[in-house]
Amino acid sequence: MKIKARTDKRSVHERYAFISDMYEHHIEPLRSIVDPGGEMDKRLNELLLVIKNGLADFTNDPQAPEMLARLRATVIRLERETLSRFSAAFKEVLPLYNQLRRDAHLARAVSKQLDAFSRDGCGPLAKLLQEQVPISKWKPESLFSSGTMENYLSSVSECVQSTPEPLITTSVSGASANRYIDPFDLLDRVNESKPIKDTLRWLFDTFPAKTEHSVLAAYQEILQNDIQYSFDSAMTSHAVGAATYHYFPLRIEV
Repeated sequence: MKIKARTDKRSVHERYAFISDMYEHHIEPLRSIVDPGGEMDKRLNELLLVIKNGLADFTNDPQAPEMLARLRATVIRLERETLSRFSAAFKEVLPLYNQLRRDAHLARAVSKQLDAFSRDGCGPLAKLLQEQVPISKWKPESLFSSGTMENYLSSVSECVQSTPEPLITTSVSGASANRYIDPFDLLDRVNESKPIKDTLRWLFDTFPAKTEHSVLAAYQEILQNDIQYSFDSAMTSHAVGAATYHYFPLRIEV
């Protein structure tokens, strides 16, 4: 998206107007339809109920049960894929919308101030600064006399510099190094290892020398980055030392 990369020729206000129109007239209305309990959920549940009744009514038909079962699987897959793709689009647009909104508000405020300067000059700003920050009101107190300054400069010129003490360097201990996973190295390894079926298990296997705290921080780093992922519906477990994690596996696709 050119707007996200800022490679388009639109101004800040034009970018915000475009993404605001997309968010308010497309993403947000579609969200009320796609979200659980929305219109799509109601209609698909009605269709699944019809299919269920059809399976009960046509149990003796040689072809109807198979056709209805395939239709039911198609409806469930449609609902799952719609939610997944809309969530990905929403995660892509919402941060961009918030960023461009802040940029547009800042540009609008700066533009108003510049317009005021072009109309009235810097007089109102100078008056405001003088009232709020009276930096121009000072008195010549506690200043060096010429004799004192000469003596000081003379002592500085005669100063003999001594050899500085060596710097004390501290080495990073192994325990301290194991508390940190470089985020850039982490993302590189994720991209090299795609697809990943169980991200948490993969992190513990990939960084065995790191602490549990650093591995969990890396897991959170993956969630906050622009990576396409989904959660499996079946819960799993993974034992690490004395702790056992029960969770829904995070799957990262190519």
